[in-house]
Amino acid sequence: MKTFGMLTYQSQMIFAVMVTVISILYLMFFVESIVGKRRIIDKILAAVIFLIGYVFIQCFSCFFRLFYYDNAELPDFDKMVAGKFASIPVVLAVGVVLLMIILVVIENTLAVRHYRSRITEQSVKNGLDMLPTGIMYYWRNGIVKLINLRMEEICRNIDENASFDGQTFWTKLYHERYVTLKYVPPKSDNSVTVLTPDNKCYHFMRNEIDINGNTMYELIAMDVTAENAINYKLSSDRNKVKNLNERLKELSDNIGKMTIEREILDTKISVHDNLGEALLLTKQYLTDNTSVDKKEVVSLLKRNIALLENEKPDSWQSSYEECLNVAKLSGVDVVIDGKLPEASESGLGITDSVDMKNIIENAITTCITNVVRHAKGNQLYVSVKESDREYTIKFTNNGKKPRVKIKESGGLKNLRFLVESNGGAMIVISKPEFCLEIILKK
Repeated sequence: MKTFGMLTYQSQMIFAVMVTVISILYLMFFVESIVGKRRIIDKILAAVIFLIGYVFIQCFSCFFRLFYYDNAELPDFDKMVAGKFASIPVVLAVGVVLLMIILVVIENTLAVRHYRSRITEQSVKNGLDMLPTGIMYYWRNGIVKLINLRMEEICRNIDENASFDGQTFWTKLYHERYVTLKYVPPKSDNSVTVLTPDNKCYHFMRNEIDINGNTMYELIAMDVTAENAINYKLSSDRNKVKNLNERLKELSDNIGKMTIEREILDTKISVHDNLGEALLLTKQYLTDNTSVDKKEVVSLLKRNIALLENEKPDSWQSSYEECLNVAKLSGVDVVIDGKLPEASESGLGITDSVDMKNIIENAITTCITNVVRHAKGNQLYVSVKESDREYTIKFTNNGKKPRVKIKESGGLKNLRFLVESNGGAMIVISKPEFCLEIILKK
């Protein structure tokens, strides 16, 4: 079997260089594993391979000094080592070198894989830099411990020195000392929302963290530009809807009045036409009494005189005339104790008193319907009490008492919505007898 001493000088030098390079690499890896706080297994493998390489290098050194330098004076131990090393089979030497190379590849692969799967300070920083949210950590004295790229960009847009002193930046930001910013409500103890000069809206929130008895602050900046635009649009739409509701309410109140005015106008036109016809017939009779029937003229004049004598005030100027007419036609006698609120003197404007009158008219109509359909009565009692701030109106009847609790539906449900939407209150009592109480503010 061919031994190492039988190899040529060039082959022996190649082996020596390979072992030296591998040993140096493992020496560097061993030092880095200690300084870099690597795993214990990495340190052990690096130390073992380095020792093997060190032994090989020492053996090479003894061998070369003994066989290639005639004047080499070696101790007996070195001569023995050189002789033993020269008698090593080439296969064994090659196997040791290949083993060292394989261990180098395996160890470096495991080390890289472990490094990639381990959370380090740099990996945390890289992860924070990828976030779309700005993050800053600083101590109580303002010294910044950690800041990501997004927060640095936001800080530069507001204050160039903000990324160096977190406490000063937060103080100025919270107390609105940056004149270039517009502050957007609402504002809480640990958060503030600002609009930057580049039309970006950021919500800053600060949290206090305790780390081993030391206070650290976490400052988070979130881009809420889209949310702020949506809120602004919603606020604008809400105002438009509010104005539209007010106009619809005004229009609804005017519809009833316009209908009444139209009916009264038609009646007046009819009266005017009838009266004109009577006057024409009278004039014709006085001119030529043979061409007109006297009885017809007298009858027509009597009808017009009776119509004029029975003319009543306009319905919008009367006191709940429509409701009382409905009650009379339904066979219900309405007994009113107190004075119901009236509309304004002009009867034209949309005022609180007009709204109140409409609500009470609706309540009287609803109670008349309930008296006829459910209670089977013929009298409705309305009690009115007035104070400096409100009206209290109670409705009772002489009909049958409810056997079960009254369920609000239809008229009562609509009446409650009408009362409460105008700032009033409504109470429905079923026992011992039916009682509807409405409280309306002046």
